[in-house]
Formats: sequence, structure tokens, C-alpha cells
Amino acid sequence: MIKLLKKSLFLLCSLALLLPSVASADMEIARIAGQDRYVTSSLVATNFLNSQYLIIASGEKYPDAIMGGCLSTQIKSPILLVQKNNIPDSIKMELRRFTPKKIFVLGGQSSISDSNIRKIKSICNAPILRVAGKDRYQTAHKIDRLRIDLQNLTEEQWDGITRHYIGAVSGENFYDALYAAPYIGLRKFETGWIMSLIFCHSVEDFMKESEDSVESLGFLIGDIKVLNSEGFYYPTIIKGRNRYETSAMIASNYYNKYILNLPCDTVVIVSGENYPDGLSAAGFTALYNAPILLTPKKHLDPAVRSFLKNNPVRKVIIVGGENSVSKSVEDELGHL
Repeated sequence: MIKLLKKSLFLLCSLALLLPSVASADMEIARIAGQDRYVTSSLVATNFLNSQYLIIASGEKYPDAIMGGCLSTQIKSPILLVQKNNIPDSIKMELRRFTPKKIFVLGGQSSISDSNIRKIKSICNAPILRVAGKDRYQTAHKIDRLRIDLQNLTEEQWDGITRHYIGAVSGENFYDALYAAPYIGLRKFETGWIMSLIFCHSVEDFMKESEDSVESLGFLIGDIKVLNSEGFYYPTIIKGRNRYETSAMIASNYYNKYILNLPCDTVVIVSGENYPDGLSAAGFTALYNAPILLTPKKHLDPAVRSFLKNNPVRKVIIVGGENSVSKSVEDELGHL
């Protein structure tokens, strides 16, 4: 009876957090916020009625969960955060609710221990695949390979691929992959080419370490160092004056009829200053084709404000509490 009561109270709290917190004449604003990153992750997941897959990632380190945004949006699945050796109660509840055919655990044993994987298996009896490399860069490659495998391309489609089109974000910060990864996950296989996203320190490092030719490096997003030398191949660079403007530039591609051309009327806003609440935000991109925009804590960046005013946005979902995205940002959104 006590367990049932706790569950009921949790669900009631979840529903309360999903209700609009502000409603202007033209735009609805909702905030999704738990007492910590794990509860926030579970609250995002409650919006999925079910899912064929679940994605598990560390809530203590950002790289695997952030890059998991590609996978989340491609397979339309939530990202559930756990600790290295522990599964928070709110996440246990979601694991019990879902009946997936497979669970993907992102990261090695330094992120999520084997004993914790066994705990996950005991709660949600589904096959589990660990997706991990020796570091964040190799794990990102492994996630990308899984994405390609899950597209289930026919032999004829494989034979028709003429280009592996690679995008890169810095592996040294959290914010570029936070908005870029969900976007790349929505880029479906197209005749003749496939698209990937990797972590990369610099173009020079890509040339040294990648098995792909540098000509495969189609575009760079955000703060990646570019080798400046005569005769060097330069990919497309998507970079604004700061991380906030770059997130708005990527968001614009959702509406671009030559790129995604999606009928999306919802956007997600997360902190561009710290990562915890944003780790699972890709779930809303998976559900609503919603681009992720970054914001400072106390005010909207002018580029983000301009994007919201100039696109058919009807709903804004803030992911994170007021310590991440303040009430003043919420009020500013309500007056656009």
C-alpha cells in the first residue's frame, strides 16, 4: 500500500510538472523539472507511452548521454540516467513501466558498472547491449555505428552509398552536441549517402585518427579547432557568435525545406551553462521533432529570441529547474 501511494504521488507530481506554467496569447510554456537530473530524466520519459528501445546513460558524466541524443531521436526512445552503481527510484519506476525489445547502455564500466547492468536486467527483463569504446571519442563512433546498423539498409541500399557524410562537434564541451546530436538523429538515410556525428578535438586530429578521408568531414558544428593551412580542405562550418546563436542556427534547419522540412511547432529550451538537466532533453526532439535551444540562466540570447519570434513556435518546453533556467527567462518567453 505504501509503495502504491508513493507511485501515485510521483505520478501526480509528474502530471503537475507537465502542465503549462505560462500561457501567452500565441505560445504555451511548460517546464519539466525534477528534484535532480534523474527525476527530470524520468519525467521526460513519462511522455513516452511505450518504446521498442530504451537508452541508459550515465547522469554523472555528460559525453555518452549527450551523444546518445542522435540515437534517441532516430529510434524514438527516451534516455534514462543512472549512476555508476545505482539506479535511482524514479528510473526504476520507468524501467518497470516499459516493455522494450532491447536496452542500449551507453558507456563503459567507468560510467555504468556491470553490476548495475545486472540490476537493470532484473528490473526490466530485456536484452541489453553495452555500446562503449575506450573513451568518449570511440564511444561516439560506436553509437554512430549502432545508428547505421539500426537503419536496416538493404544490400542494394548499401551498394548505392557513395558518401559517408560526417559531422563533428567538440568532445571538450557539452553544449554543442546537446543541440546537434538530436538534429543529426533526425537526418534519415537518403539515397547515395548516410550521415554521422562524431566527437572531434580538431580537424587535424580527425586527419590523424580517422579511417575516413578528410573529404568525408562534411561539416563542423560549434567550437572545433580548424587547421589553418594553404590548400587544406575546409568543410562547412556552422558556428554563431556564441553557443546560443549556433543552437538557433541548427534549429533553423528543422524548418528549412531543403534540409529537414519538419512541421514542428514545439521547441525545447535548456541551460547552455550546465549540462545535467539537458542530458535527457533529446527525448522531446524524438517525440515532437522539437529543436533544442540553449539559454543563459537569466535571459534569452538575442539570436534565440529572434528565432522564437520568427518561426511558427506554439509551445516551449523548458527542461530543468529555476537554478538552470530562471523564472525571468520563463516570463520573457511569455511576453514574446
